Amino acid sequence: MEITIPDDFDVSGVDSVSTLGSALDPNPVYTFDPLTATLKVDRVNTEALQSQDFIYVVVGPVINPAVTAPTASFTYTIFDDLNNVVEKVDEGITFEA
Repeated sequence: MEITIPDDFDVSGVDSVSTLGSALDPNPVYTFDPLTATLKVDRVNTEALQSQDFIYVVVGPVINPAVTAPTASFTYTIFDDLNNVVEKVDEGITFEA
């Protein structure tokens, strides 16, 4: 799973990533690039998710934008075991402070 956080947020201090949800790997491996604000999480879950299953990825600390308007869009991409893209959403995921 790869998540890109919009420039509107200050992610310079990110030092914690955790997961909540269904069929989670107890030891997810992640890398975070503060220059591109891209989080790559490997081994998020231990098996394919079923209907009604969910995953939350919690990243912190993240400082919200100073303005109260919708942010630019987050991007997320989900990969299979062979690193093929299964799903990608690159617009419409916003946050309003």
